[in-house]
Amino acid sequence: MRTLLQAMMVLMLLTTAAGVAQARQPKAMPAAPETGDLDAALCQAQSRLEALRLALVPLDARKRQPVVDKDTLAAVLAALAEENLRIRDALYEVVDAPWPDEVKRAYVAYFLTPGATTGLAQRVGTENLNLLRPLLETPLLQESGWPTRAAFGPEADFHAFIVVAQGRGADPQWVAQVIVPRLKALAGRDEVQPLGHQWLAAGARADVGKFAQQFKDAGLPWSRYGLQLDGLAGLQARMPALDAAAELPPLTPAPCGAERPGRK
Repeated sequence: MRTLLQAMMVLMLLTTAAGVAQARQPKAMPAAPETGDLDAALCQAQSRLEALRLALVPLDARKRQPVVDKDTLAAVLAALAEENLRIRDALYEVVDAPWPDEVKRAYVAYFLTPGATTGLAQRVGTENLNLLRPLLETPLLQESGWPTRAAFGPEADFHAFIVVAQGRGADPQWVAQVIVPRLKALAGRDEVQPLGHQWLAAGARADVGKFAQQFKDAGLPWSRYGLQLDGLAGLQARMPALDAAAELPPLTPAPCGAERPGRK
């Protein structure tokens, strides 16, 4: 049976397609929590998932609106990227959450499914990449095949990059053979942020810590991705402990106070 640590490798592919710098050694496993503590932590975890679900509803509607001009194209790109970013922000919150490791494991498993594409991060990453592909071929982008800074501003360039970077596990060949050369040419003409091309082109050779700092130094909106790379590294540092934790029934979004999963 595949472990949760292997599932984390799937997220790495979806989010970075690169190895993260060697993580620090995890702390010793704490003693098993009392039942009351477990119930309280599960309540909080389910409530966070419910809040995330509600926050994604308007984004899902916005990303599906018809694209008829540059303004609607930019709005769709923003919704696609924001959905990806919020999902990963919510996932990385688990690092500092005051929950037992078995609850953290169940929380992470909601976003990831070992060997499948049904985890929330996997599913949305794939869906949004598939929605982006025809947008890049729209006549609104003319010959560039990308929302350049001159035509759309820096945010649209960032939004398209996020969708590719966090969904490329669905089609790494297309990203490597189509998007990377396209961005290389555009970066050479100073039409896009060069960090986007450099990150996608680096692949497994990427120095994640170095890139995280460069993204943060680039300022908004690019600094947001640098913070997410920090979050990914922090989560990976916790993965050995989470992988060793007891496996709970799957979490689902629910208001705080709902009966915990698997309880009879």
